[in-house]
Amino acid sequence: MQRSQPDWRIQIFDAYRPVAVQRYMVNYTFEQERLAQGLGAKLTPESETELWTQVHTFWAIPSDDPATPPPHSTGAAVDVTLINQLGQVIDMGSPIDAISERSYPNYFASQASVSRTAEQVLEAQRFHQHREILRLTMESAGFLRHPREWWHFLLWRSSLGLARARWCA
Repeated sequence: MQRSQPDWRIQIFDAYRPVAVQRYMVNYTFEQERLAQGLGAKLTPESETELWTQVHTFWAIPSDDPATPPPHSTGAAVDVTLINQLGQVIDMGSPIDAISERSYPNYFASQASVSRTAEQVLEAQRFHQHREILRLTMESAGFLRHPREWWHFLLWRSSLGLARARWCA
């Protein structure tokens, strides 16, 4: 990153997270998604299952079992983004923690080929390039990126088995 964007830096958004905080965030995200989707307080079993599936695509199930902790609760996971020399966040195409396909690391690589206008193509390419700069920078420091979150990285040299066995936030 220092060669291609010497004025950019990594900003840590989230790192160690106790299981109690993980539990709160998962439940909070469930409620926020329920409201965003216009679902009432009483969900059908099918709607509730579908919503939990969406949430658990991006959030690890809170577990007090020491054999299956959420990665953030081990201290091995970190959520990061890029900032410029003024401390302004570099646009990555979606905010951290967005429950959307736009959060998938390579979403904009595929969008560049299906975008309708030249401006949309350039924007998709720019977002993908920013995500690639972040990925390459983090990998050079020994981190592995989550396959569904452009911002989530796991210190894989010390936790490779955990990364392969369970990829959740």
